[in-house]
Amino acid sequence: RGRTNLPQLVRNRNNGHKLIVEYNKRGQPHSKVATRLFSFLCVFARTMVQISYEDWSKVPSETKEKIWECIKVDDELQGKFLSSIANKWRTFKNRLTTKYIKRYKDKPEALKCPPKLYDFIEQEDWEVFICYRTSSAFERKRAKNIYNHCLSRKGYVGLEDEL
Repeated sequence: RGRTNLPQLVRNRNNGHKLIVEYNKRGQPHSKVATRLFSFLCVFARTMVQISYEDWSKVPSETKEKIWECIKVDDELQGKFLSSIANKWRTFKNRLTTKYIKRYKDKPEALKCPPKLYDFIEQEDWEVFICYRTSSAFERKRAKNIYNHCLSRKGYVGLEDEL
């Protein structure tokens, strides 16, 4: 699977059309529109937050505010949405680590440049990312992860809808 830019969603946004997202009784978005919303948040997470930050707490608040201005919905949901973007950003970094770094760990030449698929990743950020993700400190941290997410972007809310 390649990256998505969600051209239809971008066109709608540029034309001032907003999609109506339905929420369940716990305040969680669900339905097909919610799935598109989650994809949209993934695009924001990948393209607006540099991969060179070790974790979400190190991402500057200016960047988070800029993201919030682009997706702004009800202010009460800001924490939930930014948390969701943080999770999607972390998942993206995990995918990069699994698909590229682990696979080519013994071939440093292959890790010199960011993957062509993700042309928005700056060379400088890629080098910092590679340095951290190949460090022994990161390997120790990664070894502690035993439960990996496997419900796709629909999560438990989508699973509930299916049941």
